Amino acid sequence: MIRAFWFAIQIAVVVYAAMWVADRPGSFHVEWLNYEVDAHIGVLLGCLLLLLLFTMMVYRVVLKIISLPKSLQKSLDKKRDDKGLQALTLGLSAVAAGDAKLANYQSYRAQKLLSDQQGLSILLAAQAARLNGDEVAANKAFRRLLENKDTAFLGLRGLLLDALQNNKSDEAEKIARKALDMYPKQPWLLRTVFDLEIRKKDWAKAEDVLKKARKVKAFSVAEANSMSAAFHMQYAADSKDVQDRIKHYAAALKADPAFTPAAIALAEKYIDIRKIAKARGVIEKAWKLAPHPDLAELWREVSPYKTGKDSVNKRFKHWEKLVSLNPSDYESQIAAADAAVNDGLWDKAQIYLEAAQKIDQTAKLYQIWARLEDGIGHPETAYDYFEKAANAKPDKIWVCTQTGNIYTEWQVIAPPHGAFNTIIWGMPQGSFGSLGLQSQPENEILTLPVRRG
Repeated sequence: MIRAFWFAIQIAVVVYAAMWVADRPGSFHVEWLNYEVDAHIGVLLGCLLLLLLFTMMVYRVVLKIISLPKSLQKSLDKKRDDKGLQALTLGLSAVAAGDAKLANYQSYRAQKLLSDQQGLSILLAAQAARLNGDEVAANKAFRRLLENKDTAFLGLRGLLLDALQNNKSDEAEKIARKALDMYPKQPWLLRTVFDLEIRKKDWAKAEDVLKKARKVKAFSVAEANSMSAAFHMQYAADSKDVQDRIKHYAAALKADPAFTPAAIALAEKYIDIRKIAKARGVIEKAWKLAPHPDLAELWREVSPYKTGKDSVNKRFKHWEKLVSLNPSDYESQIAAADAAVNDGLWDKAQIYLEAAQKIDQTAKLYQIWARLEDGIGHPETAYDYFEKAANAKPDKIWVCTQTGNIYTEWQVIAPPHGAFNTIIWGMPQGSFGSLGLQSQPENEILTLPVRRG
């Protein structure tokens, strides 16, 4: 539309000029040598216009002839770059396919053909060298990328991956930190630096990185909260002061109210210093969010009615209160049934076992059924339940989400692979024997021993 409007304006100007000349008649006379020329002014203007057009045409022809070598070179360069880009594409595809020979060949072609794509061709050379097992050549290529500010990050990323694969933690951290300076909000970089600080067990630096990662959502809210809680658990383990430990356990629960290890540790510590009411409060809050057998054992310890036949019913009301906090949970029903069997309240035990059975059926359920039947004088039925327990779905246990290894207690660092805060209370992914129980010296990491009785 604009171009058409502009063309119309130009036509209007020409027409107006022609009309202006027509309205102003006149002639011109020229004497030159032995020639005399008389003509209308319009003829003169027409000749001048033709001369101008002819001059412009000659100029464009001459300019085309002069620029011909440059145009030919530009065309050749374009064809060369096209072949180079094709080689680059084929080379990257070969790297993705794991074809080291083809990747190496296309890398050579790309570097030879490309003029303006040196960064990508060098990157291809580095990847091809790595695929070919030549780490020295790969490292050299990545360092060449550092020479150009536009490709420096690609070089740092390659060197970082190389350092990580070769377990060069210190070198990897330096490279990652340098890359992080260039891209401070890059999620994968923040996660990498976080993991490197965890490997060094530099909890303070790792926690600082976690705060930055939280802002750019490098971790989910649940993950970040759980990790913050785990840091406080480690700080508590490193402290020898009782009050300082209590402070960190409480901070862990503030960061993640459903963090069961912190609830267990805090309740235990309150029991140790005879603050039973506070311990009871911690257990009640934790039970509402995440019931756990160890919390049930601690609930037994905070009961005001521990001994004497006269307090059996009162003691069981203590357990019914626990059930009321989370009645739809399997562990609530199991805890009440177990307490009822211990006190010989067979009818109540049966009620809670039936309620638990509607929710889940694990080995623990059938073990309590067996104890119930044995207690009321049905040894054969008890034996049948013990057999069911042996073949039933296993109960939840501390298990690593990365490896599936199972543990007797929660730990900040999961041995032997050293993953941070990957142990959760869940179902084992394989048989108990095939996975094996993992442990770690207490002077290196925090452990929470299971309290019984």
